[in-house]
Amino acid sequence: MILNCAIVNGALELLPDTLASMAIIPLQMKLVYRIGKSYGYEVDRRCGRSPSAGLSHEAGRAAGRV
Repeated sequence: MILNCAIVNGALELLPDTLASMAIIPLQMKLVYRIGKSYGYEVDRRCGRSPSAGLSHEAGRAAGRV
């Protein structure tokens, strides 16, 4: 999963800057959601601001701290 996304993102880097950014960011977000889901976390929309924020919030909730 990570290797496939890395290959696609690497290929998209060949596009002009703004077009590459518009294509890569959603793919990276999808990867974060998939990785979180594979570890049993439901990544929320806060992840849109910072990928680690959604995961850390969910991990805290799972531990009963939030």
